[in-house]
Amino acid sequence: MNYATEIDRAIEDEQIATALTLAEQWVANALKMPLHWSKLAHVHEMTEDFAKAGSAASRALKVSPDWAG
Repeated sequence: MNYATEIDRAIEDEQIATALTLAEQWVANALKMPLHWSKLAHVHEMTEDFAKAGSAASRALKVSPDWAG
């Protein structure tokens, strides 16, 4: 499964709960990938959970300080 594609598709279809579930699964499968954390932050932002969005974005930068996703 291409998580990034499936998350984007869920967002386009306005299935934010599905996008969130997929993003959480993607992160769980690779905790050290900043792109995964960034995508999770984006989905949290869409649900207006800015605390979780900020936490996920911080985690992306902690995993890879030079990353500019």
